[in-house]
Amino acid sequence: MFRKTKTEIPAFYERHPVRSLQWRTTEEGKVVILSPKMGTHRLGVWLSNRMARPYCKVKLDEYGSRVWKACDGESSVHQLVDAFSETPGPEWQERLARFLHHLRNMGMIHWKEETAREPARSQANG
Repeated sequence: MFRKTKTEIPAFYERHPVRSLQWRTTEEGKVVILSPKMGTHRLGVWLSNRMARPYCKVKLDEYGSRVWKACDGESSVHQLVDAFSETPGPEWQERLARFLHHLRNMGMIHWKEETAREPARSQANG
């Protein structure tokens, strides 16, 4: 495994996360991410749309929902860290970074600085 250099760490905090999947907001204000069952690539989306239930629903808690809603491409990771600084617990900054990495690895978000992709589709209260 490659070790991260000190120059890579600040670059992470300068990135801007952008939502890549459709999502809905529950009555309680929590986010439900709609992830295509057959994947996010073109063929997977096409196949998923032909299924009776084309999406897996990923339900986020209050904290995850706040982070998801903030992944608008305008706020940097550093700004998210500042916005969530009131979150209790000493490891909140590390947890936020791990959560963003997990969302990125699952294809749920991408970085604004990456090659342009199809914009995220948000559907509030639907």
